[in-house]
Amino acid sequence: MKLSQQRLEAHLWGAANILRGKTAGQDYKNYILSLMFYKRLCDQWENEADDAIAELERQQGRSFTEAQKAVFRARGEHRFSIPAGSRWGDVLAASVNPGEKLTRSMRAVANANDELKGVFTVDWNQPAPDGSGRPLIPNEVVHALIQHFDTHDLSNASVPPDILGRAYEYLIKQFADDAGAKAGEFFTPPEVVDTLVRCLEPSPGDTIYDPTCGSGGMLVHTANDLRETDHHATAAQYFGQEMTWGNAAIGKINSVLHGLEATIAAGVSTITDPFFRDGTGKLRKFSLVLANFPFSDEFWWLKPEQQTDDKRKKTSSRKRSSGRTALRIRAA
Repeated sequence: MKLSQQRLEAHLWGAANILRGKTAGQDYKNYILSLMFYKRLCDQWENEADDAIAELERQQGRSFTEAQKAVFRARGEHRFSIPAGSRWGDVLAASVNPGEKLTRSMRAVANANDELKGVFTVDWNQPAPDGSGRPLIPNEVVHALIQHFDTHDLSNASVPPDILGRAYEYLIKQFADDAGAKAGEFFTPPEVVDTLVRCLEPSPGDTIYDPTCGSGGMLVHTANDLRETDHHATAAQYFGQEMTWGNAAIGKINSVLHGLEATIAAGVSTITDPFFRDGTGKLRKFSLVLANFPFSDEFWWLKPEQQTDDKRKKTSSRKRSSGRTALRIRAA
């Protein structure tokens, strides 16, 4: 049965409500978004296999046994590889330490696909900080989440990519609203993004770059603009850099769900450590650049390891002194 946009959004937000308050701060957004994506990958893997088997049965005019179907599934062609033992059914069947099984399975999927490296950054089996040895997220909560996600198929058979992509963006916005003042860390209102994109007028062949890409929304909206002019999303190339690993993972997932094939670098600031360079080692140039820069970062020119209290005070003092000198020179 096809899932409507409204039902899918309610289903996903229901999962968020199960986990809210069980992790540190707003970290729960990364858990829910990555779990949704993992379920999608597993369901689509099964769906691709079933479609291929159904086509073979039609061509040969006969039905295959379950053993024969298993052989076809094992050797079938898939968009992403899901290693044996790391599929949704394996996680669902885990009766002991489901968080450990879920983490291992997600990381096995990431390791099996170059495009998914760095996507699954959360640890469902992370120990609680009190030294008790218990997991931060109780096993019963992980179990409840797995059961919740198991109620709906998230493959193309039930959820077309455009609906799933919009539902993912809905979740990002909900998390941003829930975060309040910190929302700007990983979310820019879509109305603002659409205005920027329309000003830039992306065209096929463009290289498009967001140096502070967060959840990847600006890249996604740029691709949507190309689609509206009857071009495929991959008619352009997409690049992004994001300092926070968790937000970069969200951006990578967003890119895959929308079929952008975007290249997103993570872990360092574009301002202090720009990642993208050409063949000569010089900074790479792009056709279009759009971004929501971290204007609230008072010490944006310093690398994180330099942003100690003493360093900030000394740097600020030098800036103030330099500013007074400049004013005296101009006044003279």
